[in-house]
Amino acid sequence: MAIDPLEMLFRQFKLPTMASQFAEMIEQAERDNWGYRKLLLQLCESESADRHERRQQRLLKQSELPQGKTLESLDDSKLPVKVRRILPTLLEGGFVDRAENVLAFGLPGRGETHYLVHWDVNWCCATDIRFTSRLRSNWSNNY
Repeated sequence: MAIDPLEMLFRQFKLPTMASQFAEMIEQAERDNWGYRKLLLQLCESESADRHERRQQRLLKQSELPQGKTLESLDDSKLPVKVRRILPTLLEGGFVDRAENVLAFGLPGRGETHYLVHWDVNWCCATDIRFTSRLRSNWSNNY
């Protein structure tokens, strides 16, 4: 079976999702009487969504954040009452807009890493913000 020249061009232009989906989308466009504009829009939206997903996965891998540290696995009972009250406000992320730092101190096993990793993952995926930590190299070695 010969490779379609359009598929080769998509790959040459580094549009892998469009290359893999264009034949199927052309068939759908013919069945549903799409115009060229709608077909092109569908292909571009598909490529964009796929690139966004790959970017999120790449950033999470590069972050070297410990796996499995989520709020779902955090035992709230270990947190002091004051911290439990302030946690929802911190999760909103208003301190980012105000360019404020967040420092987390506590005894080992009390949830500081859980909270910070959860927050970092959510904000890295939702925004173009990059986070750094003095402890990043220690996290990957200790967890």
